[in-house]
Order: sequence, then structure tokens, then C-alpha cells
Amino acid sequence: MKFQRTGDWKNVSLILERQLKRVEESIVFNFLVIGENCVIHARDNGKYKDQTGNLRNSIGYVIAYEGEILEWGFKYSSGISNKGEFLAKYKINEMLTGDTGYSLVIVAGMSYARKVENRGKNVLSATEGYLKKEVRTKMKRILSKAGFK
Repeated sequence: MKFQRTGDWKNVSLILERQLKRVEESIVFNFLVIGENCVIHARDNGKYKDQTGNLRNSIGYVIAYEGEILEWGFKYSSGISNKGEFLAKYKINEMLTGDTGYSLVIVAGMSYARKVENRGKNVLSATEGYLKKEVRTKMKRILSKAGFK
């Protein structure tokens, strides 16, 4: 039996590139949704008395690929009015140095957030479990739709 190629094999790489782009766009979109939901989760489930509202309002997220920031979301509070100020103040680029693949970083931007967590109060710790579960679920769905098991 002799095999014969059918179809336009010149376009295979183009088709694969398009499919890869769709998967990448789906990852970023789902990370946007997860990031927004994590911010809501952290703000709603923070077990501390936030007298000024600054700690809850400082919670935001960053989506990056290979250490390069793609998207970000935070409330315009604490006198921060642009992306550069936000990234510098919370040292996001330092956090992403050396990262490979996609990253979703949830940030509590006030300098005292760690001290509050260290006193046994939940600022972001409960949101970590929520984040992991959501990412696992969404990634499984994306890869399944892309034909991976």
C-alpha cells in the first residue's frame, strides 16, 4: 500500500501557529478573570479590621509571560495613578525576574500587609488556595479544548 499526502501541507505551520495563539489568548483571558476574582475574594475574605480601607484597596494583580507584564489590575488608590508607579511601588518586576511561562501575581500593596498576615490575620493567604484551584480548573479546561488530555 502506498501512502499519498493530501491537503495543503505548506499551511501546517500557519495552522499550528494560529492554534497556539488561540491557546495563549485563552490563558491570558482566563488569568484576567481569575485575577479579578482573586482580588474580590481577598477583599471579601480578609479577616482584619481595615480602618482606612487602604489595605483592601491596595490588592491587585499582574499577568506576565516570561517575566514581561501583559496585563494588570488594581484600584487607583494610595496616590498611584499609572502602571509604572504601581509596578515600581510594589516591586513587581523584581518578583517576576527569572520567571518562565505565564505568571499571575496577586499583590497586597501596603507595606504592612505582611505584618498583618504574620499576626494571624488573613490578607491574601486564603486567596492562595482559591487561586491555585481556579488556575488548575481553567488550565485543565483550556488544554482539554486544545486536544490535550
